[in-house]
Amino acid sequence: RGIIIRLTSSDTLRCIIITNPQWLIDKLSTVIRDIDLHQFDLEEISRAGLLADYQDIATKSIASRDILEFLWEHDKVDFLVDVMRHTLLLCDWVHTGEESFLIPSLLKHTPEPISESVVSEEALTCECRFAFTESFLPSGFFQSLLCLCVAHSSSQRTSFGSWGDQGVSEPVLFRNYGKIELESGLIIHLYQNVEEDDVSVVIEDITRASRSLSIIQSMLRKLNCEIMGEALCWETYVKDVESGLFVSYEEARLESLTPWFSAVDRQKKTITRSDLDLLSLSLSPENK
Repeated sequence: RGIIIRLTSSDTLRCIIITNPQWLIDKLSTVIRDIDLHQFDLEEISRAGLLADYQDIATKSIASRDILEFLWEHDKVDFLVDVMRHTLLLCDWVHTGEESFLIPSLLKHTPEPISESVVSEEALTCECRFAFTESFLPSGFFQSLLCLCVAHSSSQRTSFGSWGDQGVSEPVLFRNYGKIELESGLIIHLYQNVEEDDVSVVIEDITRASRSLSIIQSMLRKLNCEIMGEALCWETYVKDVESGLFVSYEEARLESLTPWFSAVDRQKKTITRSDLDLLSLSLSPENK
């Protein structure tokens, strides 16, 4: 007996079936690796004229199309990119001026917690937390969340493919921290607390707290549904800006706690269909 999984999110995925899973594992592990333990062949990379591309993937976790072609030996590259995009092992990176991809699992750790050294003291008053204490926070889950955030941010380009006056800034990313402008003027800071099994999100613009919370909740639901098979559960807490204390999501909603909720929000569902549709559109390779 066996299982056949057919991915249909792009024409490339629909047209190829892998009968040898080890081939796929070998191809992906060529890119996703501990570079300190399993180093690339720098001599071959140098002969190919890709040393600068190697530096980007080694220090910034940004892979150019050229270095992926090289590492995968020009074999089914479109398919492999789409597989990694579909499984949130990469997302498009639009800040280099050429076709490039973020590989979030290659990001380095930052020792800095969310504090005044990272964001302003005023911004720290607008914070929400997602606690996975009743289940667990799986390895790679936070990096997939960063991937979704970057994909959403990238979707804010104008129809001409440029950033323009209303564009968003380039994200600052580490393995356990990210500063991302999700939408124009909507800057958030995400931090993974491994010891506490939670994810903290700080929103710089307090007037965008409700929108930010809605987007992150949609992303968590999407990850849990499509990647984790609904295996995760978590509790959501938001900070009361007056007391500085965290209260549960349900309590805050019932009390219409500002800036997270208004009286109208009490009638709304946590996750909206439009939010999920927007996330799916952001990840679709046919919209790149």
